[in-house]
Amino acid sequence: MTPGEPNLPIYRGARWAFTFRLVATDTDTPIDLTGLGPFVCEVKDPRADRILATATIESDYDDTGIFTMTLTPAQTRALPLGVARMGVRDAEGDPFLEWTPEVTWFTPNPPS
Repeated sequence: MTPGEPNLPIYRGARWAFTFRLVATDTDTPIDLTGLGPFVCEVKDPRADRILATATIESDYDDTGIFTMTLTPAQTRALPLGVARMGVRDAEGDPFLEWTPEVTWFTPNPPS
């Protein structure tokens, strides 16, 4: 499977949460997630193979293709500014999403 490539920045110190509906290429047909969970989402340092954070993933793992990924403000506050690597894989290790989000401040800066 070729993973999707969303373009989603991470705002340091802010809650990061997105709901996805995975669909087959060039269609509106949802990907059936039955039996594919649990999914794993890691944020890694692009300069080293080091995990910086693991997002929480919630899904019914059914035929709707819907799941939600969340990072807490404490998790995003711990991320270094700049580019990170982020990916989502299923329980079998198959890739579903992969991208290099920009970790940046949100204006106004969050409280420390």
